[in-house]
Amino acid sequence: MGFVIFYMSMPKQYPASTFDNNDYMQIAAICLLGLGVFIGLSFPEMNNKIKATNYLLLPASTFEKFLVQFSLRFIGGILLFILILWIDAHLARWSIQHVYKGFDTTIIEDVNILEMTKGAKLHQILPLVFAILSLGTYLFSIRLFFKKNALVKTVISFGLIVYIMACLMVVFSHLFYPETHGFNVDLKHYDLSILPVTNIEMYFFSIMYLSGLFLLPLGYFKLKEKQV
Repeated sequence: MGFVIFYMSMPKQYPASTFDNNDYMQIAAICLLGLGVFIGLSFPEMNNKIKATNYLLLPASTFEKFLVQFSLRFIGGILLFILILWIDAHLARWSIQHVYKGFDTTIIEDVNILEMTKGAKLHQILPLVFAILSLGTYLFSIRLFFKKNALVKTVISFGLIVYIMACLMVVFSHLFYPETHGFNVDLKHYDLSILPVTNIEMYFFSIMYLSGLFLLPLGYFKLKEKQV
């Protein structure tokens, strides 16, 4: 699928603009959905009662079982995703070079993962990276709260949480700012004195940076509960 997306997105005839690392980055963001599915399918034995029982009876500690799945699905999945992304991009570029021989393929730049983030500042990249990691830890850990169709239920639960948070922000807007109308969210922006960010940025950054520290222990203790 990654190869197909790259191949369909790359230019094949004139006139065409240069296909650079920004375009690669956009496609990589789409392909992150596949990585999310892979992470969300962790602990596959939990989908079946008999397999789950046999899995929990394995002679290994809860921490070892949790660490193995985290290493395979999370760490291994990210490394595999980068490798597959790199292979698919090169394979798609190579295919266009050999299929469309009259087309100047130099306008399709060679993929360079390091160049994708060139020009972006550290304070812009870190929140995005931690947001992706936090979402991954959610898919990995909350999956243990469900049995059948765990991935679908995990995604639905995430949507419900976002919806509830949005409703709470509307409620708080009416409580603290009575002039708020309807479902509008009234947020007062101001700069923090201790950090070079606004209060709204601090709110979202705290969720992005800290949620993973809460979600992983939550998943571990849920697995430990099943073990008992």
